[in-house]
Amino acid sequence: MTVLLWRSEPDERRLSPGDTGPRGRGEGHERRFVNDALIFLQARQLGASVLTGNVRDFDFLSQIVPSARVILYRVPL
Repeated sequence: MTVLLWRSEPDERRLSPGDTGPRGRGEGHERRFVNDALIFLQARQLGASVLTGNVRDFDFLSQIVPSARVILYRVPL
C-alpha cells in the first residue's frame, strides 16, 4: 500500500469571525480545499492512499469519488 503524507499546521485551519464565503468560510479555506482536492485526485491517479487528519474535507471528497482511498484519523484531545 502506498500512502501520501501531507502535514498541515493546525493554525492554518483556524477561522476568524470576519471570514465569509461558502458555509461561513473565507477565501483562504477555498484555496486550501482546492489543494486538498488536488492531493486527493493525485493520490487516486497514483493508486495511493491519503492519510490525513482533515476529516471534514477529505470525508466530503471521498463521498464524491468513493473509489479513492483515504485513511482518516482524529487526534485525541
